[in-house]
Amino acid sequence: MEFAARPAAVSGALSGVIMMMVVKLMKLAGMRLQINLVRIWGAMFGLRGTPMLIAGWIVHLIVSTVIGVAYAGIFKLAGAARSTWLWGLSVGVVHWILGGFFLAAASSIAAETSEERPTPGPFGMNFGLGDVLAFLLAHLVFGVSVCFLYPLVSRRRRGEPGR
Repeated sequence: MEFAARPAAVSGALSGVIMMMVVKLMKLAGMRLQINLVRIWGAMFGLRGTPMLIAGWIVHLIVSTVIGVAYAGIFKLAGAARSTWLWGLSVGVVHWILGGFFLAAASSIAAETSEERPTPGPFGMNFGLGDVLAFLLAHLVFGVSVCFLYPLVSRRRRGEPGR
């Protein structure tokens, strides 16, 4: 698969939105999840309320864009002839592990901000097993989404019809 930064970035941003929709759907289905990546991103700036949520979404989309490009780079380096769902799941697990370490670091930063909520801890473990699993599922969905969207957006950019 050829590397193309712009389609990878678009795929990452869209996958970041899809990942957040999955967590929202889990909450709407009745799961009592405390994890909120947008809130965590915004709280890292010491913001509260609406400015925190706006900043959190902006940061989440930027990070998702960068990670989408990283996924495409990994696909290229790994010699993936095409990005299949299995590649997405595999890289999604690595993404989840790195994200879990990020949550551990973010917890120490958030503890020093004005946000008056419990910190998630590594992998969201401070919130319970449901949050850990939701965090994992969100990253797996991100990976699979990038795998499906990246070739689609790449073909569109080249003017080829989608499959």
